[in-house]
Amino acid sequence: MSMWRVDADLPAGNIIVEAQEGHRVWLRPDLRDTLGPWFYWKFRVRGAAGQEIQFAFSPEAGCCVGARGPAISRDQGTSWSWLGIESTGLPENESFRYRFAEDEDELWFCMALPYLLAEWQRWLKGLQRPYQLECLGLSGKGRELPMLRLPGETDAPVVMVTARHHSCESSPGYLIEGLVEAWDSPAELCVIPFVDLDGCEEGDQGKNRKGQDHNRAYLANPPYVETRALMAYVEQMQGPFMALDLHCPWIRSDHNEQLYIVGASDPEQARRQEPFSQLLEEYAEGLPYERKHNVAYGTSWNTHKNYSSFKPFARWSWEQDACFFASTFEIPYATAGSVEVNPDSLRRFGASLARSIAAYLRSTPEKQRKHCPAP
Repeated sequence: MSMWRVDADLPAGNIIVEAQEGHRVWLRPDLRDTLGPWFYWKFRVRGAAGQEIQFAFSPEAGCCVGARGPAISRDQGTSWSWLGIESTGLPENESFRYRFAEDEDELWFCMALPYLLAEWQRWLKGLQRPYQLECLGLSGKGRELPMLRLPGETDAPVVMVTARHHSCESSPGYLIEGLVEAWDSPAELCVIPFVDLDGCEEGDQGKNRKGQDHNRAYLANPPYVETRALMAYVEQMQGPFMALDLHCPWIRSDHNEQLYIVGASDPEQARRQEPFSQLLEEYAEGLPYERKHNVAYGTSWNTHKNYSSFKPFARWSWEQDACFFASTFEIPYATAGSVEVNPDSLRRFGASLARSIAAYLRSTPEKQRKHCPAP
């Protein structure tokens, strides 16, 4: 019987092998510069054809297996699907099993559905509508930060959609594809799909980086060139804009398996979120969205204590005079309600998000001013 091997030598790889014995391996995520435990991992297995292997995460690693088990790729990352909850040891322990077929010599496993520059570039090649691809700036390690624009009509507002402030939060990648493909509005669409591009490509957690993470860096003299570039781009904008920052929540369970808008602390900002939530609930397809699942300010984790020492992008955007709407939106990793989160369902929901934004801009033109009286 051949000796099988686990390693992280693949795009965005992340794993530490603690022990391997027989048909079992003990693992934990590589936290690198992350403060406290977090759950992103991605690894490959070679030489296990015909064998059944159990992959167990150490208790110190905390929650590491999602609501639908691991994502698996049998074609070296070209496509991914969920292995299924039946493969796991949940809820008793953090593990999963897999029986390799006789011809499966190399498989890739990941905690989430990965979305990297390779996926983005492959999608762009097939995009059937005109677009402008620009460079927002260079990352800390010299990578070009892509920015896609669909220009709008003269004097129309700009809708900014950002993602991957936390590099492991990959679900928004496929959602953005559907959003761009379905965009039908006189407003300009501006998409920054990888704020922390280096973290995405190198397999970092991104969340809770020591010191500050990218979504906590919207203060004076931020430590990251990426957030400085985004701030500079927003500050030079002349007309009104809307900002929607896409994230993924905790790995599984409870409200983390629902799509939700993060309620704003500013009363006027929160008031403007409500009609948008109503429209999104009406238009939602692919994945379910119900505004009753929004996490209002002052509830759950969304409290003053959680923001006392930092400022996220949505809150900073709202402070800009030209901003008439800003919100953080959470998209689960694997399950939304009882519906599977996968590339198709994310793209379909992205299309419904495009329709919701267009309807919001049509129905509430007064919100294209920073200050307007309550109806």
